[in-house]
Amino acid sequence: MASQIAFVCVAKRHEAAKDSRGAVTIHQGLWAFCAGSSARDDHDWQPTGGVTLEQLLARRIVLHEAATRV
Repeated sequence: MASQIAFVCVAKRHEAAKDSRGAVTIHQGLWAFCAGSSARDDHDWQPTGGVTLEQLLARRIVLHEAATRV
């Protein structure tokens, strides 16, 4: 069973550049993902409801592709 990512950072200042892979960290004792490469503490954590890292990355790709089409 894949580990669940409980939080995702939605801070605009942490939006990933095309070459950023993001990072998994711990927030409130649970796995959390930030798409930016920043290790600073100024994250804006939002609960995910429990998704896998693969689901988050797939959603990130879809959202990025949609944004570049606009």
